Amino acid sequence: MNKLYLYRSLSVFFSLFCLFSVAKSQNSYSGEIQYKDIQSFRQGEKLMIQLYMDISSINLPKQLIISQVPVIVSTEPAQEYVFDPIILTGAVRSKVYQRQKEDYLPQGKDPLLYATRKNGEKQLYPVLLTAPYAEWMRNANLIFREEVSGCAHCDLGKKEIVVADPILAPVHTPTYALQYVMPEAEPVKHRSETYAAHLNFKVGKYELLRDFENNANVLAQVDRIVSEIREDENLAIQALEIVGYASPEGNYNANLELSKNRTYAFVNYLVRFQQLSESMMKTNWKGEDWEGLRKSVLASSLPDKEAVISLIDRNEDISKRKEQLKALNGGNTYRTLLNTYYPPLRRIEYTFAYVARAFDLEEAKEVIKSKPQHLSLNEMFLVANSYAKGSEDFNRIFDIAVRLFPEDPIANLNAAVQEIEMGALDRAIERLQQIDCAEAKNNLGVAYARKGDYIQAGACFKRAAEQGNEVAASNRQELDKFLENR
Repeated sequence: MNKLYLYRSLSVFFSLFCLFSVAKSQNSYSGEIQYKDIQSFRQGEKLMIQLYMDISSINLPKQLIISQVPVIVSTEPAQEYVFDPIILTGAVRSKVYQRQKEDYLPQGKDPLLYATRKNGEKQLYPVLLTAPYAEWMRNANLIFREEVSGCAHCDLGKKEIVVADPILAPVHTPTYALQYVMPEAEPVKHRSETYAAHLNFKVGKYELLRDFENNANVLAQVDRIVSEIREDENLAIQALEIVGYASPEGNYNANLELSKNRTYAFVNYLVRFQQLSESMMKTNWKGEDWEGLRKSVLASSLPDKEAVISLIDRNEDISKRKEQLKALNGGNTYRTLLNTYYPPLRRIEYTFAYVARAFDLEEAKEVIKSKPQHLSLNEMFLVANSYAKGSEDFNRIFDIAVRLFPEDPIANLNAAVQEIEMGALDRAIERLQQIDCAEAKNNLGVAYARKGDYIQAGACFKRAAEQGNEVAASNRQELDKFLENR
């Protein structure tokens, strides 16, 4: 064989061997980059991710460069947020990188982290990632997209490394407990019911005539009411109060006397036709019912109602008040008052005071259908709890209770629980703010929490817990867990 040819062949082989050896040595790096102490949290409108990047265990050939781009990735919905890259170089490659940074970085950007690997030495670096928070990030992952390259930017491998899955811990779904309060039993159930009889009398007269205008219908209703109450074996009548009223036209003193005489005319009717004892009746008469007029006008759509209210309120002199009302709007307003608003003021009100007996549960379930006013709050509570919580019957009983006992704090507290469950949070808060007990504070905390006012919710739970309310203490823990990883 020609010696020159052999020499050239050996030279080519040696060159290829050297190139292969160098390429093999630069194929990638050995060891593994570690990501330690990963902490993710939401801070206001920002998502913060803290971690340590440990490159101590890798062996990075001097000609290689590693680019790792942190990315927040969500599949549902498909979105991502890309951070600036992290750059790691070998000893020689660092000089090239310093001269050609623009080849590895977005224009005008600096790397999150730049480090030259010193093989065999411990190298640990803190990394802080900050992104504008978006709700989709709650269930997203943090990945590092890695690209390794050698001289002349030759690609030596790409991969994705999952660093956090998911980034944020799932939000704790709080379960807040509401509290109903059982009302105390009433030793004696004192009750009263008031009815109005709009009877008609001839002008200036007080004789009660059944066949005059609509009196027959009115008296038939009176007879029915009185009979029902007298014949109800569940009731023991204690007293009957009768009060007469007149409308405010004519002479004030004459109207006062008229209301008195008409009151006694009604008493005489009850004694004669209902055989009620006059000794059980208490009588009173009010004369002209200005308070009733004011209420009806205030609730009306009368064009001059503000002027009418003002005249009533500022004039203590009844005669002057009447004169100014007659003159208002050329007399048109007074005619409307006289024809529409005065007639209902002429009436007899009669109020039965009685004691209702106690009922067991099955009796109470029947009584509440027709005579709920005969039950105590305690009895209503027991009836409500005989039904499934949250059922239509359950809710209906508490609604009846608060309508019959609108000023009772326990009735309002229990009604507020229903309103919270139904989402009527503002109404519930208004009720509960008027009630001073630990259960009300706890329920108020739940209302605020559901409304998203966590500061107020926490304060309410805290105050209730300080009063020994264990439910509120548990609710406070639920709120804290929710806020921890929110």
